[in-house]
Amino acid sequence: MQTEFKTLSNYVKKRVPSILSSRTNSEITFYISSQDLIKFVTFMKRHTTTKVEQLIDITAVDFPQRKMRFEVLYQFLSVIYNTRFTVSISIKEGIRLDSLTSLYSSAG
Repeated sequence: MQTEFKTLSNYVKKRVPSILSSRTNSEITFYISSQDLIKFVTFMKRHTTTKVEQLIDITAVDFPQRKMRFEVLYQFLSVIYNTRFTVSISIKEGIRLDSLTSLYSSAG
């Protein structure tokens, strides 16, 4: 499993150099800007090496002491590659994120 995560992380970094990622145990998290959400998720869904079929969960954490107060977390699954990962976006209060409903009905 570690090999798959390292391979996925390296692959995405080569294709989208501005993306930051971290890996802990068997989970990988991609840190992206709010402006890149649709572009990044579309890439992960449609590219033959990733094929992310499912948006499993969306949640948010409130950090009132931080300037970028909210951290929105999207959890995805590629069934074909048996890979799960998280996309994390930090945003200020009052900022709206684009909806992923056009890509995943589970986002609605």
